Amino acid sequence: MTDDYDAVVYDLDGTLARLNVDWEQVERDVSARLRAANVDPDNFDTWGLLEAAEDAGIGEEVDEIIADHEREERRAPSASRVPTNSPTTTFRWGSAR
Repeated sequence: MTDDYDAVVYDLDGTLARLNVDWEQVERDVSARLRAANVDPDNFDTWGLLEAAEDAGIGEEVDEIIADHEREERRAPSASRVPTNSPTTTFRWGSAR
């Protein structure tokens, strides 16, 4: 992959693209995984779910659930680039996987 690109930019804060992730579905999926690990997710907010996953030893698995939703949305037609005023900025959308 690195031979195909001059640089790889990770847009962790939505500066380059807006993702329309269904966060309620993400919470349902994370909650289901926590239940499978015998953790009751009902008393946690979103960040609490992540902390509970870490405490239960399934943090990496839950991170992957979230990343899957974000990657899927990035490939979806509803994902959009954030407008930029920089004429030198170009994007080549490709898969980072």
